Amino acid sequence: MAQRLSSSTNHTTVDLKTVPADDKPPLREKWGRNIEFLLSCVALSVGFGNVWRFPYTAFKNGGGAFVIPYLIVLFIIGRPIYYLEMVLGQFSNRGCVKVYDLAPAMRGIGVGQTVAIFTVITYYTSVLAVTLRYLVASFSPELPWSKCDPAWDNCVDSSRLGSITVDANWTQPRTSADLYFRKTVMHSADSLDDGLGFPDWRLTLCLIVSWICIVGILIKGT
Repeated sequence: MAQRLSSSTNHTTVDLKTVPADDKPPLREKWGRNIEFLLSCVALSVGFGNVWRFPYTAFKNGGGAFVIPYLIVLFIIGRPIYYLEMVLGQFSNRGCVKVYDLAPAMRGIGVGQTVAIFTVITYYTSVLAVTLRYLVASFSPELPWSKCDPAWDNCVDSSRLGSITVDANWTQPRTSADLYFRKTVMHSADSLDDGLGFPDWRLTLCLIVSWICIVGILIKGT
């Protein structure tokens, strides 16, 4: 039922359904200081890909021959688009989908950005789960990856790499840290003939904790 307001003097009736609503977007919180915004941009730009994967990728693709074209494309294409996205967000105070209300035909760009961000989060959450697994294991009195397990063949203790001589009869010796990651943490199989197997409950728990942390940080959109 529509709510109606009546005046006793002129008996006019106003239907609240016909009153135009305020089309202004809701107010959003703003950065208190410029340094906060700068640090958020650094946190977005510098991640595992820069510290962990980029040096290996650069070395694998020719070193300086890869870095020079990469920097050229970064400053000519990458950074201008990055700056354009920040300007649009600050000017409109909207997210990556709603900002394209100014051009509805381009809204697919915002949807694509959202899907890409979700994909990246899914990928890096698994890396965070492995990191959390190592963090918990590091509280042991002795680091579990510093010594070999009796079931590991051709294993060399990582804690004694500088003080032992590798036997010439060993074929492809591997460090205990490498085997711990593959055998204990990841449960990597030598082949897929036996199937994928069941997920490790420790990694599954670490993955759940990582997702809970991410959801807790992003749930309010701040």
